[in-house]
Amino acid sequence: TNTVKTWGEPEPSSQTASSEPASSEPASSSQVASSSQAASSQAASSETPSEKVTILYSDVHNWGKVYVHAWNAAGDITEWPGVEMTKGEQNGYGQYQYTAELTAVPTGMVFNNGDGAQDPDATYVAGAEGYYYDAETNTVKTWGEPEPSSQAASSEPASSEPASSEPVVGASTFYVVGSFTDWQTDEAYKLTKNDAAEVTEYSLSGVELKKDDELKVVETNGSIQGFEPKWYPDNADNYKVAEDGTYTIYFRPDYNGGEDWYCNCIYLAKEDEPQPVLKGDVNGDGEVDGADLVYLRRALADWDGYEVDAQAADVNGDNEVDGADLVYLRRHLADWDGYPLS
Repeated sequence: TNTVKTWGEPEPSSQTASSEPASSEPASSSQVASSSQAASSQAASSETPSEKVTILYSDVHNWGKVYVHAWNAAGDITEWPGVEMTKGEQNGYGQYQYTAELTAVPTGMVFNNGDGAQDPDATYVAGAEGYYYDAETNTVKTWGEPEPSSQAASSEPASSEPASSEPVVGASTFYVVGSFTDWQTDEAYKLTKNDAAEVTEYSLSGVELKKDDELKVVETNGSIQGFEPKWYPDNADNYKVAEDGTYTIYFRPDYNGGEDWYCNCIYLAKEDEPQPVLKGDVNGDGEVDGADLVYLRRALADWDGYEVDAQAADVNGDNEVDGADLVYLRRHLADWDGYPLS
């Protein structure tokens, strides 16, 4: 017809203005194509809205600097490594919160430190309050309630299973904090678990401390939103350092350190002084196993070269090293009830 035409519902008055009857012929294939292209264009537009969104991220890694790279169906919203996020206050778990404004609604994101470390890809969830990395599942999770309309866009029926109100619980992290860290958590002061210890124990070596420095241990858990940091010792004064030096700091969260430990949970050993003795580690290799049983047996038989530390060998705590300790250690290694090492 060599004219420009429209598609969609005409206004009620549009036909009455014309004296020509409506055509009974079907629309041309070119019109159909044009219509489908328009619908496709509109659908793509609805899938990649251009309104700005603000992203909130809790830095469980303590990176110190965080970027967010984002994309959607139209392509990349940012260039790698993304928008540098603005550092805010710490949350209740000792993690700094970061925010960034994106110029369009993303479908996916990657949080990273701009220097090679990054989280797995994160899916954008409309209405979520924020995002955090969960080490237990190696995924980025959200907290906060999503918008009610977020499920309406899906053709899948909603699950009949109740939604979990908490993320999967991961392992806690323990930090030494004090006057020398401005009472903030720092990766340089993160404690490491001593797997060789018979009880739950953590330590950190090479800590430079000054006389009158004060410290405690704080427990955080980034995989539990709402987790309140726990301080050790609880309801007690801070540990005060007696003299300058380089220390190994030992920590037992179950308060079973003994009378030499501050409040039974914190022990500081100067690195030029003897370290705490591991009960049962008769041969001094840092582990308690069958080799210690053999070593103790030979020491008791006066074999040459088999000297023992009485504190390590007195496993039954009677202040003597004799055959009773050999029996006790054997039963402990066989997992008999009532034969702990402390």
